[in-house]
This record gives sequence, C-alpha cells and structure tokens, in this order.
Amino acid sequence: MQYIKFLFNAFFILIASLLIAQANVTDSFGNKQGSWQKKYANGNVKYLGNFKDDVPLGIFKHYFESGKIKSIANHYPKGLYTSVENYDENGKIINVGKFYLKERDSVWTYYQYLGKDKKVLLREYYEKGRKIGTWKVFNEEEKIIEEIPYKNNRINGKKKQYYTNGMVAVYWTLIDDKLNGPSEAFYSDGKIKQKGVYKYNMKEGKWLYFDNKGLLKQEINYENGVSDQPNSISSEDIKEDQSIIDITKPKE
Repeated sequence: MQYIKFLFNAFFILIASLLIAQANVTDSFGNKQGSWQKKYANGNVKYLGNFKDDVPLGIFKHYFESGKIKSIANHYPKGLYTSVENYDENGKIINVGKFYLKERDSVWTYYQYLGKDKKVLLREYYEKGRKIGTWKVFNEEEKIIEEIPYKNNRINGKKKQYYTNGMVAVYWTLIDDKLNGPSEAFYSDGKIKQKGVYKYNMKEGKWLYFDNKGLLKQEINYENGVSDQPNSISSEDIKEDQSIIDITKPKE
C-alpha cells in the first residue's frame, strides 16, 4: 500500500514538473503558445492563462499582489471578443462587460454594495468602443436617478436626472455633447421650477423661474449667456454640471 502511494505521489510530482516546464513557451516565430503565467516579486501569481499563436484563448485570471483575484476574462476563439469580470481586493465584483479587440462593446454593468447586497449602479452601452444608447445610473434601491443618451459616441438628446419618487428633476437637451435646446427643472411633485433654452452651452433668450406653487417669480433674458439682470440672477438656477456618473462610478 505504501509503495502504491509512493508511486502515485511520484507520478503527480512528475506531471506537475512537466506542466511547469511547458509553461511560458514561444514557438520558432516568437509567438506565445500554451499555458503562460507571470509572477510578482513576492512570488504570487500576477496572471495565468493560455495562448494560441500569440492570442489569448479561454480563461485568463489576473491577481492582486496579495494573491486575491483581480479579474477573470474569457477570450473567445479568433481573439475578437472577451468577456470580463473585475473585482476589488475584498472579492466584490466591480463590473462586468465585454471587449471587441481592446475596445468596450455591448453592455457594461457596474455594481454598488449595501452591506452584502449587490446592487446595480450603472449600465453603459458600447458598440466596438463607441458610446451608444441610453446610459443609466441607479441609486441603492436600483431606481434610475440619471439617464444620458448617446449617439455617435456623443451625448445627443435629453439628459435627465430623477427624484427618488421617479419624477423628473431636470433635463437638458444636448447635441454632440453641447447644450443646445430647451431645458426644464421641476419640483418633486412635478411642478415646473425653471425653464429656458441653451445655445452652444450658453443660456439664450427668456428664462423663467417659478415657486413651488407654480407661480412665476422671476424672468431673466440672456444673450450669449449674459443676463440682462446681472445682479439678480436666481439662486434657484440649476446648471448642467458634473454628471452623477462621474461622481458615483467606481475606479477600476
């Protein structure tokens, strides 16, 4: 029995040695073939995966220097598409998505955590690296709090932000990333708060401001972004500043 156990262990060690010896191999053309791995200075594995003709194939795992998983990528045949999951050092998924070659493609979903509960934070849409569709930002209850419409890799259409009750808080009209067109802001019950028009990122024409009863309380006229009442600009003014996405999106 001991002899059989000895033979089994010897065979296992031999196979392991052969596998290690066959790792990180290049062919006569210098192309990576088979199993490859790279290690940190502390000896922990940095990445582990397989190549065919210098192209990643199948499952690739990347690790933090601590040894914890950083990402898991699945490289599909021909090397065109790759699906990926990215993690933080606590083992929580940051996002999942897909690449076409090295460009983002299809749906990318980001996550936030409320205790141990994983919630959707953000959904982005791409077509071979180009931003498309309506991106959505969610709060901790997974209710939409911002929508940003993309076309031709730029914001085109109505960018909207929402109250937690689902009512629109404000929208801006953008053409090729620039404010061009009507904008309106609302109170949480849906009553109008302010309205006006932008032209090339500047306010233009008549802007109206209302109280929470719907009564007009101020009217300001703009020309090329300059008010005709520079000393009485409404403190209620809502500007199209930083997107909620920029504030909430986790770093990768």
